[in-house]
Amino acid sequence: MRKIRRFSASLEPDILEKLERFRLHRGLPTRSDALRALVRGHVLDQGWKGAKAAYGVITMLYDHHGRETLRELTRIQHDSGVRIIVSQHVHLTHHMCLEVVTACGLPAGLEKLAAELGAVRGVRRASLARAAVPGDIAPE
Repeated sequence: MRKIRRFSASLEPDILEKLERFRLHRGLPTRSDALRALVRGHVLDQGWKGAKAAYGVITMLYDHHGRETLRELTRIQHDSGVRIIVSQHVHLTHHMCLEVVTACGLPAGLEKLAAELGAVRGVRRASLARAAVPGDIAPE
């Protein structure tokens, strides 16, 4: 188990209130847990930027009846320059679909792919979950 070190922090009342809302929303038991989650997220994002190998999970919600939506999403994925590992397509309603794409490559390429997919007409939402590979091990 890792050794935990204590420190104190001083925050403005409005920031402390936002931290408390974050804690409650995430179901975290203490402010320390909330700070730990925020700091870890920030540190992981910083590590992602300099990684030589990274994975990304892009989650999209879109109307598949949109004109050329499916064709454009497929074209972007094929032309992206990152390796698509798996894509899962789920029909939510008659019109709406959820698609989850797991890919690996350089962080900038994964961010570009997520941005391009999110810009396609008919896509209601697209988000990227980032995961850097420890060390300089390139994904196979």
